[in-house]
Amino acid sequence: MARPATVRPWSPPARKQPAASPAGPTLPLQDGRLLIRPLQRADMDKRQAWPPYNDPLHMMWDMPRCSGRENDGWFAQMNDGRHRLAYGVDDTAGRLIGMISLREIHWGHSARLGISFSSQFVGRGLGTAAMRLFLPYYFLTLGFCTIVLDVAAANLRAVRCYQKLAFRQVDSRWQLVDGVLDPHLFDTPDYAPLRGFFRWAWGDAQALYLDMELRREDWEPRSR
Repeated sequence: MARPATVRPWSPPARKQPAASPAGPTLPLQDGRLLIRPLQRADMDKRQAWPPYNDPLHMMWDMPRCSGRENDGWFAQMNDGRHRLAYGVDDTAGRLIGMISLREIHWGHSARLGISFSSQFVGRGLGTAAMRLFLPYYFLTLGFCTIVLDVAAANLRAVRCYQKLAFRQVDSRWQLVDGVLDPHLFDTPDYAPLRGFFRWAWGDAQALYLDMELRREDWEPRSR
């Protein structure tokens, strides 16, 4: 993730989204393990305390170290209230363990999902649980018809999560890897099956990404 350019000091964003629909749940969203709420500026600082990933394929998604002013900029970009929205995911102890973002918002139609979890909490089914909790709010309260996302094909755990939720693949593309990726990594038995998800061109690593979407009419039967 590239660092933002010089930013102005943060000020609260103007909220211009449509009013919530009474047909759907309201924030905060809760189940037995998670609470989803609007993202706060302090969450950007808390996220920097998340430990880095040990898996070399996941290290490319680690959050860079940022100054307070840079975090002001990130928060303003993620949460302008009209084109982007962001949410914090807390566990039962009140710790920030994940974030959900919506960007490329077209009110009444679609938005692009982003979701990240602290490396400590990956592999526990929390991503799937968070999405099951969030989707009724997305479709019924915010009133969207479709949710779209892109995911690295090599992130098999995430791809399985989205497939469980009835997302379907609609396209694929190659994207430059942000960082250094050693091609010899795929000579090892653990990573050899993932070799086909990467390629190198002129010395630069590219990763295969899947474009996926979930339509409200496909979500509703599974939500009953």
